[in-house]
Amino acid sequence: MDAAFVREALGNDVPVIDARSNCAYIGWQVDGAVSRGHIPQATDFSADWLRYLQEAILSKREKERRTEMLKTRLAEKSFAPDSPLIIYDSNGEDAAIVASYLKANGLTELYYFDLNDWDGPLATCPRYDKLVPPEWVNALIDKRLPVNKVFSDIKIFECNWGRESITFMGSHIPGAIHIDTDEFEEAPAWTHVSTDKLHDFLSLNGIKKDTFTVLYSTGDQGAEYKTAILLAALGVEHVVVLNGGYTAWRMKGLPTERGVSVKPNSGTDITPAEMAVDQRLVNLQQAKQILSGERDGQLVDIREWLEYSGQVSGYDYIPKAGRIPGAVYGDSWLAYKNVDDTMRNLREVQSIWQKCRIDPERPMAFFCGSAGWGAAMVEYFGNVSGISHLSVFEGGWCEWQLDESNPTDTEILEQRWFE
Repeated sequence: MDAAFVREALGNDVPVIDARSNCAYIGWQVDGAVSRGHIPQATDFSADWLRYLQEAILSKREKERRTEMLKTRLAEKSFAPDSPLIIYDSNGEDAAIVASYLKANGLTELYYFDLNDWDGPLATCPRYDKLVPPEWVNALIDKRLPVNKVFSDIKIFECNWGRESITFMGSHIPGAIHIDTDEFEEAPAWTHVSTDKLHDFLSLNGIKKDTFTVLYSTGDQGAEYKTAILLAALGVEHVVVLNGGYTAWRMKGLPTERGVSVKPNSGTDITPAEMAVDQRLVNLQQAKQILSGERDGQLVDIREWLEYSGQVSGYDYIPKAGRIPGAVYGDSWLAYKNVDDTMRNLREVQSIWQKCRIDPERPMAFFCGSAGWGAAMVEYFGNVSGISHLSVFEGGWCEWQLDESNPTDTEILEQRWFE
C-alpha cells in the first residue's frame, strides 16, 4: 500500500490507526520513525496498550480493570465491523500486534501501511516535549543529549505520597530522588503549603530556576503532574514528565538501581516573592468566583462517577458525599488517559467535553476529590495538546465540603445525565 492509497482512503473516511507508542504519536521521533508526528486524521490504538496488559507487575484485578478499559476505548472509536481499516507503524512490529487484537474483536478488513513511506504533512502536539519517552530520559542519564551541554543541573524525581517505599528502594530510575508529596501539601484539604514552606521544599531538593527537572511516579494517581504544575508555577523553567511513568521505563527494559535516594540539599535561587502558584492552582475563593461569574471560566468536576453522583465520598478522610452546585461534570479523570497511563488524543477529549456540554473556548478549572492529582493530569495533558486556558482547583471536593456554609448537592444520581 502506498501513500496515494492512504490519502484516497482518508478522503473516503476510512479509519486510519496509528499503532505506535503514544510518544511517537504526539511527536517524538521514536519507534523507527524517520519523521515526527502522526498522519493528521489518524486515531491512535497503540501496541503498547496490549504489551502493558502483559506486564507481570499488574495485579489480577488491575489487569482485569485495564482490559475492560481497552475494550471501552475500542468501542468508543466506533469502527464498523464490515468497514476497511488502515493500520500503520514505522518499525514493522506494532501494526501486527494491533491487527491481531482487532481481528479477535471482529474487525477483519485490515490494511498495513509503513509510515516512513508517507509523503504528506504530519501532526504533532504543540508541547509534546513536555511528555518525554523513556529512551530519551535514558539518553539524558547517559549524557548523550544536547540538553546535557546546556544545563549543568539536571535532576530526576520520583513523586509519590509518603516516605521512600520498599518498592522505590528495590528498583528506581538511576539517580532518581524521592519526593514525598507531604513536602509541599498539607491537611486537611491537601493543598499546597505556605510560600515559606514551598521555598524550603525547593531548597531541600536543590531545585533552582534553571534546574532541568524530570518527574515520574510508580502509580497512576497523578502525583508527578501535580508536582510538575506546582514547580512551573513556582518559577522552575524546565519541567518535563516521563510519559507512562515507571512502568513505561520497565517495559523498555532500561537500567534500574536499588537503594535510598540522597537529597541534594543544595538550596534554591527562587524566592517566596517570585512564586505565582495561583496562576495554575486555583484556590477556594477563586473557585467561588468562577461559580458566581465574577471570574470567567467553568469549574469542571472530574471525579469518578460514584463520587460525583453522591453515592460515595471516595476517601476515608472525606465524610460527606455530593457535588458542588454549578460545577459541570467532565467525566472521570480516568477517561482522559490511555490504558498504559499515557495521554489520550485531543479529538477524543474534545468529544468528552462536547457530551458534557463544556465549552472548550472558555477557561476550565478541573478538580477531583482532594489535592488535585487527577485534575493536574488532565490539565497537563491539555497543556501538552496546546490548550493554555486550563487550571486546577487544588482543594477540590474535600476543601469545599469542609466548610458547612458552602452549598452542596447531596441528591444521589442514578443515571449519568449526559448519556
